[in-house]
Parts: sequence; structure tokens; C-alpha cells
Amino acid sequence: MFTLSFYAPSKPRSPTSLALSVAAATALVFAACDAGAAALPTAARTSAAVVSSPTTATLVAPVKTPTPERPPGVADNATPFAFGCTADVARCQDIAPGTYYTAGTWALLPGLTFTLPAGWSSLANEAGELELHRTGDDHNEIMVWRDVVPWHFDHASLGQPPNPDEWIDIFQGNPCLLVSAPERVVIGDWIDLRDGGKRADLEAIALSVGVARKAVWEAAGCPDSGQVVIMADPMHWANGFNIGGDEMTDPGCPCSSLQRLYFASFGYVSHQHLLVVALQSYGPNGDVDAAMTSLQAAAQPILDSLVAPAIVVDN
Repeated sequence: MFTLSFYAPSKPRSPTSLALSVAAATALVFAACDAGAAALPTAARTSAAVVSSPTTATLVAPVKTPTPERPPGVADNATPFAFGCTADVARCQDIAPGTYYTAGTWALLPGLTFTLPAGWSSLANEAGELELHRTGDDHNEIMVWRDVVPWHFDHASLGQPPNPDEWIDIFQGNPCLLVSAPERVVIGDWIDLRDGGKRADLEAIALSVGVARKAVWEAAGCPDSGQVVIMADPMHWANGFNIGGDEMTDPGCPCSSLQRLYFASFGYVSHQHLLVVALQSYGPNGDVDAAMTSLQAAAQPILDSLVAPAIVVDN
């Protein structure tokens, strides 16, 4: 297994946890306010309306938002996994084992299906990211993104997201990065409605990405910060996703981060989309390699269970 050690960003968190989109953040606020509601994607309640007269006032009971329809092709045994996960949302902690699909207006790729064994939790399920980690160990996590684009200097690139092969070319052409040899793998399936909703292999390219060695870094004129911003989701992230740097202040550091990235295209020729899965381990130097090995073993059944949706909602 090829792994690379490099210093993590100031917190080993996903990009959207640093700053959510205004819409997603608003959705999370409403979800948090209704923590006692059923674990449905749109569990927020409407405000009570008061109808008054000179002598009486009648309170109209709150109306719960309807349960969303099951997206095409989602298995009957899959349970809705509601958007709006944070560390204090009980339904997102120590999730019961089973098959789930992302659900609700602000979920990542509504209809994305995955199967969890016992002992997993989530810190994010919103339009920009689905995050999963083993309960009690949020330093080793799975992050799932969609339609990310390259970052150039101080802004995200515009236009169609690169396909997996183009992403590999971008990484290999950046002298500030050290990348492993790419591997072609399969990470689950996608639903092809043209073939009666049958599943097709979700083929992906996997590789490890880190920063270049010091001599190469200096010769190439790489950033003094020691960081490389590699990708962004302009619709949902306020910042790009970066690797490298030494900004950790956690006890027990200096610390390192290891990342393994999977890039997969799915959908139809005229409507291609990009699914990215990132495995990230973070911790004190000397321990992180073993942590990544453990994370990869634990994450593989979840990756194998992924089913990308037949229809991508532009949320």
C-alpha cells in the first residue's frame, strides 16, 4: 500500500465543516431546532399560526413536512438518512447498522445508498459532503463529495468538473504534489435507468496524494505556507480543500495526515457527474500509518456498498 505523510490543515475536518453554504447552514439550524422530531430528512416543523378575533384565539397545530419520495432505484430495505448531521445530533451518532440512502433537500446526492456496520457515526450530511467515521474516532474518516473542480491560485476553476483521468493528469502535472501510481478499482455501483434500473459497476481511479519533497518543493517555487489547495466545490464550500502545512496545535503533535482519494464518473453521456471518496487519517507522527491501514480495512465494505443515484438533484 502506498501512503504519504504530510501535515494536515489546522483541523483535520472536511472542507464544508469549516464553512457551510448559506442554504445548507440554514437547513442545519432548522434540523437542530427539531432534535426531538422523527429522523426524517425534512423534520423541521412549520411555525404555529394564530387566528385571532376580538374575544378568542385558536391555535393551529404544527404540520410536519411530508416524507420525501424514495428516489428511483433505491432499494426497498434502505432507510432515509436525513441531512443535517452535527456532533450534537443524536440520530447521527452510533448509527444503527443497516442500509441507508441520503435524503432531504440538502443531503449530498439524494438517493446515494450505503450500508453501515455497527459502530459508525456522521458529522455531516449536506449538499457539499457526507462524512462517516467510527464512533469515538473522528480523526479517521470517510468523506464523500460530488462534482469538485480544481483550484487555481486563489479561486476554483469554472466549468465542467474533470473526469477521473483528467484529475490524475492534474495531480501528476503539479510539481508541488507527490502522487502514487493510480489504480483502477470498483467502488460499488450506479443505477442505470436505461437498463430497467439495473446496477452497473462504479469504476474509479484511486491514488494517494501528498506534498512534494522539500528539495522539489523549493525548486518548483511552491507556496511558503507549505500547503497546496487541490480542489473545491464552489456551490457548497466557502474554501478549497488543501493538503500540507504545519498548523496543528493539538496535544501530542507534531501530527500528520494521510489521504487516499477515489474518483468515479457516473451517469449518462450528456449528464456525467463526478463522485469523490476521500479516506483521511490524522494523528501524531508515527501512528498515522497504522491508523490509515485500519481505516482502509474498515471502510472497504462501505465503499463496496455504495450505490450512486440514477438522478442527480442539483441542490
